[in-house]
Amino acid sequence: MKIHSVHFLILLAILGLGIVSFFAAAGNTGLQFLIGVITALGYFLWGLIHHAAIGDLHKKIVVEYILIAAIAVLLLEVALGP
Repeated sequence: MKIHSVHFLILLAILGLGIVSFFAAAGNTGLQFLIGVITALGYFLWGLIHHAAIGDLHKKIVVEYILIAAIAVLLLEVALGP
């Protein structure tokens, strides 16, 4: 149970830092997109590490994290526009 708390605090830090950085880069859409990609990558890597640590990392879970991160990046690209 304690490992879950630590893992989720790390996830909260990754996502929180991504959000704060995104808003700090207001007006610079290129930097905002890069921050979004890095945050999505951090989320994906966190998911792999978390599930490997608790012993339930499977292909299905990897695909799920890839798809969620990819959808977030695609939505960000559409929202920031050209």
